[in-house]
Amino acid sequence: PRVAKGRIKNLGPVDLDSVSEVTDLHAWNSPAFITQVQVGHVYAVEIAGGFYARILVTGAVRRGFTSGTMSFDYVFQANGTRNFARPSS
Repeated sequence: PRVAKGRIKNLGPVDLDSVSEVTDLHAWNSPAFITQVQVGHVYAVEIAGGFYARILVTGAVRRGFTSGTMSFDYVFQANGTRNFARPSS
């Protein structure tokens, strides 16, 4: 996926809810880098404005070298932190 203003990192085939914090920012790909989407992998995404999301790719169809479609589940962290931990009740 191409992220217009931000970074993306492939976290591998992990459970979406197991990602409680986005770390190791120096190992992220720049937005100019196009990564090959892998179904079943979770990606950490930093978008414009310093917000973060975690995305589980559930399906992908490639059309040529630079286009295609994908389906995904995601969790968006709107408070600007890299922490996705759920508050204890």
